[in-house]
Amino acid sequence: MNKHVVSLELAEKLRESGFPQLGLFWWGRIRKEDDYEISVTYPLSNKDQTYQDLFVAPLASELMEELPKKNKHGDFLTVHKVLEGYEVFFNSYYGGHSEQYNDNLCDALASMWLYLKQRNLLGKK
Repeated sequence: MNKHVVSLELAEKLRESGFPQLGLFWWGRIRKEDDYEISVTYPLSNKDQTYQDLFVAPLASELMEELPKKNKHGDFLTVHKVLEGYEVFFNSYYGGHSEQYNDNLCDALASMWLYLKQRNLLGKK
């Protein structure tokens, strides 16, 4: 399942950066005696009392919906399958360009979302 959703580390960063906490899958910390277990889950709601902490674990399609679309200014985003995994490339008329690489497509897309959010390049949907 881990290749189909973002890593826990990026899920936490997405939540901290304001990524919408809506999705099919979630990373959750489950209380086990004096420790926590971390797993990908499908809670009945994001207020499920079984979990101490929940972070949305978006699928690639959910991440793509939050990334900018091609616009009249020439901004565009492309995704490529490369030898090492995936490359997500964004070109902005106002902010140059960026490339994010990862062997997990969701992590590459999430890294791009975080990069664009930090630079106020997400624009309006």
